[in-house]
Amino acid sequence: MAKNALKGNTINRRLSKRDVERYIKDMKQGRWTLNGESVKLDHTGRLLDGQHRMHALIGSGTSQQIVTVRNLPSEDSTFATIDCGRKRTSGSVLQLSKVKNSNAVAAAIAFYRFLLTGEDKLTSQEVVEVYKNHSELFDEGVRLGSAVKNLVRTPVYASFLAEAMSTDGGKAIQFHEQFATGIGLDSDSAILALRNYFINQTYRKAASNPALRLAQYNACRLAFQCWKDGKKRKLIQNNYNRPKVEEFVSIDYINKMWSALLDKVSLENPFLHSYLVEGAAVERQGKNLVVRYCSSKTDQMEMVDNPKNHMSIESCLDQLGYTGWKIKLMIL
Repeated sequence: MAKNALKGNTINRRLSKRDVERYIKDMKQGRWTLNGESVKLDHTGRLLDGQHRMHALIGSGTSQQIVTVRNLPSEDSTFATIDCGRKRTSGSVLQLSKVKNSNAVAAAIAFYRFLLTGEDKLTSQEVVEVYKNHSELFDEGVRLGSAVKNLVRTPVYASFLAEAMSTDGGKAIQFHEQFATGIGLDSDSAILALRNYFINQTYRKAASNPALRLAQYNACRLAFQCWKDGKKRKLIQNNYNRPKVEEFVSIDYINKMWSALLDKVSLENPFLHSYLVEGAAVERQGKNLVVRYCSSKTDQMEMVDNPKNHMSIESCLDQLGYTGWKIKLMIL
C-alpha cells in the first residue's frame, strides 16, 4: 500500500528526512501504535496526508496498522484543512498519564537523551518509554529542581540530578540540599562556586540556547564531582562540550543483576553465596554494584570482602554480561 500511495504523492509539503527517521525508529522498536490518525487520499488516489508514514513503512520494512480514508474531495480547500489542529506535545502525553510537572519532566528527558545520543528531538513514544524506565529519577529530579529554578533551569538541573541519583543517590541528595540553601559553605567549596556561577551568569537571557544548557549541566557535574572527591574549588568556567553520559540504571535493573548474580554464585561457590546473600544490592556507583549489610551482619560481610571472593564475583558478573562491573560492600 505504501508504495502505491506514494505514486500519487504530488502535492505534499517537502519531505522531512528527520521525521521519517524518527518514525522508522519507532516502528522498528515496536513503539508505533494504532491511534486513529489516518492516511488520506482523494478520489483519484492522490495522497493528501501521510507521506512521512508511508516512507517510514518502506524504510522500516515493517507492517503497521494504519487507518486509511479514501475518496476525499480533491479541492484545494480539503488539503488546506489538514494538519491544522494543535500538535500534542510530549508533556501533554505525560500529563494524560497523571505525571506531575509533565512539561518539565518531558524537557528533562529530552535533554538527557540529547546528552546520550546528540539527538535534539524525540517522539512522544520515546519520551514515554524513557519515563517508564526511570520515572522515579525524573520525578524526583524535577521536584528538587523546582526548588532552585531561580538559579538554574529545571530541566537541566533535573537531568543532572537524575544522573547523580542513579549513581550515588545519598550523595546527590546531600549535594542538592547544600546547593539549594547555601548555608554553611566554606569559601572554597565547590558547591559555593556553583552557586556563584549561576548567580553571576546572564544565561537566563538565552536559556534555550543548547550550548548554554550544556554549560549549565557541565557546571553542575563538575561541582558534584569535586565535592564528592573533597576537592576545593573557587571558580567554575563555561564548558560547552557535550559530556559522556552513561545510560541510567534503574532499580529494576539493579534487582535483576543482583538476582542473577546470586543464582550464578550459588552454582559456582555455594560457600560464598551463603554470606553474599545476607547483603542487599541498593544502588549503582559508576560500575560498582553497592551491596549493603546491616550492622548485625558485619561478620558475614567480612567473609565476602577479600580479593579472592571479589575476583570470583567479578568473574560471575562478566559471564552474566555485566562486563567491567564490580561490587562495593558497605555497612548500613
